[in-house]
Amino acid sequence: MLGCMLCTSRAINAALPLMPLVNFADLDGPTWLAVDVEPALRFTTGQLHL
Repeated sequence: MLGCMLCTSRAINAALPLMPLVNFADLDGPTWLAVDVEPALRFTTGQLHL
């Protein structure tokens, strides 16, 4: 399991290389922020778009 509570897209970018090593990834932390410091990732309908 790889996850976060609240974080920016910058933290999610750092976690992406670890995704092949886990069964579950909960990386939607930036969706809870009013303003993301680096909106490099886009989330729509439960999918992460790079």
